[in-house]
Amino acid sequence: MSAPRDVGVSASVGACPSCGADLFSGDRFCGGCGTPVPQETETGLLLDLQQATLGEHEILGVLGRGGMGLVYLAHDVSLNRKVAVKVLPPSLLQGDAAVERFRREARIAASLRHRHITSVFGLKETTKVVFFVMEYVDGRTLSAILHDEGQLPINVVQAVLFDTGGALSYAHRREVVHRDLKPANVIIDAEGMAMITDFGVAKVSTSQGLTTAGSTVGSPKYMSPEQWSGKATSLSDQYALGCVAYELLAGRAPFEGETIEELMKQQLFDVPPAVTEFRPDTPPALADAVMRMLQKDPSQRWASIDAALDAMQLHPIGETDPARAKLVQYAKRGHDVRAIPKTPKSPIPISKITLKRQKPARQIPRWVWSAAAALVVLIVAVTFLALRPKPAGISTVVIDDAPATLGAGTRVSLVAHAQDGAGHSVAGAKVVWTSSDPSIVSVSGDGSASGVAAGTATLTAASGDKSSTVTISVPPPLSMVANVTVTPHTAKITTGQTLTLSATATDGGGRPAVGRVDWSTSAPDIAQVSANGVVNGVGPGTATVTAVTGGHSGSALVTVVRVSRQPETHAAVPKPKAAPAAPTSRAVLQMLVSPWAYVSIDGLPRGQRTRGVDTLPAGVAHHVRFERTGFATVDSTLTLRAGEQRLIRIQLTPRSP
Repeated sequence: MSAPRDVGVSASVGACPSCGADLFSGDRFCGGCGTPVPQETETGLLLDLQQATLGEHEILGVLGRGGMGLVYLAHDVSLNRKVAVKVLPPSLLQGDAAVERFRREARIAASLRHRHITSVFGLKETTKVVFFVMEYVDGRTLSAILHDEGQLPINVVQAVLFDTGGALSYAHRREVVHRDLKPANVIIDAEGMAMITDFGVAKVSTSQGLTTAGSTVGSPKYMSPEQWSGKATSLSDQYALGCVAYELLAGRAPFEGETIEELMKQQLFDVPPAVTEFRPDTPPALADAVMRMLQKDPSQRWASIDAALDAMQLHPIGETDPARAKLVQYAKRGHDVRAIPKTPKSPIPISKITLKRQKPARQIPRWVWSAAAALVVLIVAVTFLALRPKPAGISTVVIDDAPATLGAGTRVSLVAHAQDGAGHSVAGAKVVWTSSDPSIVSVSGDGSASGVAAGTATLTAASGDKSSTVTISVPPPLSMVANVTVTPHTAKITTGQTLTLSATATDGGGRPAVGRVDWSTSAPDIAQVSANGVVNGVGPGTATVTAVTGGHSGSALVTVVRVSRQPETHAAVPKPKAAPAAPTSRAVLQMLVSPWAYVSIDGLPRGQRTRGVDTLPAGVAHHVRFERTGFATVDSTLTLRAGEQRLIRIQLTPRSP
């Protein structure tokens, strides 16, 4: 059995290689499937790793264990810093194709430079072990935090999703898919930032590959239906992020099963309970977006991670935000490190040989030694001058993939290198970075740039007398809407007359806030409103016109009156009274729209609706249109009979990406 543990303190040190369940320090058997933890295998792997890193890295302890191998905490001897070393077991490296694929994926992971993605520093191979060295993040994994805390505060969840979603979007733009996103692969660092680790490494195992044993890549609790057949795309990462978001809000994963088979069935066929059943205080936009991310059919999910983040109504979280402070508290415990015996820092042992005094040999005259030394120095100098390469001149400085925009508080590492006239990199050439305005974008000499405040700055990379520049803009932070005011607040118009309303959104400090405004009316048969706030008087009565932005609303009261006829001002022969016109036959049209859409009838906008009731002339063909960005437009023509009450249901479908 597993060793007893304190539920409130212990944290996962990895996942079972058979079923993916969490393993804890001291476990000898998996609590999910009973599989023995491979301690003996790890002992041999550790010895091979210590031999391979002798003199370069000192292995300090175990950070985590997973189906893809072990992660060790190590000390980089030459640079005097902590690093993480991930070792792949020999069972995953059978054949040249698998090794070459691992090399390719490690290079892809190393090419990703983002504040919320751990960096890969190097890859090394020996005849017994293959491993890579990556950035060590001082903090705690989300799985450990969830184990101790359960449900997390809403603002904390939003901060984590904004960080991880931004990192995934960055990777997807570079055609890199994580394929194994889960709480154990997200670390909260000492600054309260979420960092994704193991980028690209989940693709390593084999061409059919698995993080657990089988034929797919991923962890069963977070794998999209298409991943079970080995077809992982960026939409699969979106599904996994939805599972993580669900677990952060509900305190449990959307699917829970005792075996891989049970989890597979649930992922392929079952619909998870609404997240609001476990977390009623979840904002509707966040809850709806998460549930759509968990759609079985990839085409029914959001078109991209960015679209999902927009639907969640997330915004940048500053360093002083209470959510960051809470995440810092969660991260303070740091990684649970299982210490191991120390390895030597140098491969050269201290000599313990003692020399015995011997009789002095016949000494050679000192002038002979001096002449020989001078001759050797002369030969070495002449050889060096003859064979040394000619220094290559610097022709240009090239900047690689610098971002055009950088969020305030976001950090990136910029890369530039000097080239000669033939386009080759100049060995040993040092590149130094400077910023035209450090109050907007600050940059260190080695190219670590940070967004400071809104504005535009020019960064210069210089080597020798050559330089190149790149312009980076820091957008102003988005303000949270706290109040919406509609002007005029009350208005009176006649039938057929139009009126333009305006909506002003402000934050808690009274500063303008920017956001999309959605208009609607309580009585479309009295007053209609367009998408830009233009009201049209339809019939007599009073209607409330509402503007919604950022989750807040404001309204105006619009009264519509009939146009009165003016009396005749000149004498005329009285005309016989005309017979009263027969009343126009009317009918009622009811509609239910899912999700909401902008509705127009006969070319007149009726505003944003999920349901509505309209009285229309009977016996006339009416053109009804339903449209919304990101969804297929629905057009229909219908004719109502006199006195008829017709109900139509409209289900919008997302456009294909």
